[in-house]
Amino acid sequence: TFGGMAKDADWKREFEALKSKIENPDDVDLSEYHRAGYDPPFKPFNRRNEVWIVKKTSSMAEPQSPTD
Repeated sequence: TFGGMAKDADWKREFEALKSKIENPDDVDLSEYHRAGYDPPFKPFNRRNEVWIVKKTSSMAEPQSPTD
């Protein structure tokens, strides 16, 4: 979560910061991120923004070779 009137560079910076904190990067899809802004454009102060990364499901995970 971060504040302010976010520009593209702000979103990218926050995404990179979030990526650096992920303990198990194989569990999430780092090819893209989602932006969440909760305030109307006319609210200049105390804005709330979030960057979201999607967790992989078992169907998204890397295929595993069968064990014999």
